[in-house]
Amino acid sequence: ETLKILTNKELIKINQDEDCRQVFSLSLFGNKNVKAYARNLENGDIAVGFFNFSDEDGTVKINLDEFGLPESTGKTLCMHNVWEDETVTVKNGTFIHSIKPFDCLVYRCKVVNK
Repeated sequence: ETLKILTNKELIKINQDEDCRQVFSLSLFGNKNVKAYARNLENGDIAVGFFNFSDEDGTVKINLDEFGLPESTGKTLCMHNVWEDETVTVKNGTFIHSIKPFDCLVYRCKVVNK
């Protein structure tokens, strides 16, 4: 498990991004024990991490306005989960996902047309 984490190529690419930009906090709806942080990457992608600091299941619920993508832009996010190698496109302007206790979710996101 530890080796899998330390050798995850997608996570290493995010960590070693050429621009070395600072992360920033995102506002989530609901559970105060789930935190979200994002980082703009050199190629225009956005790295996003969700962290559950609770011993209970949590829910990630974030509006795309947090990324500067209100409905009026005609844009959304295509989010690639770097742990599970799965990709989802955000529908209706809000991303919702469950998160296990003391778990984290990390996504590499692209801004795309709806």
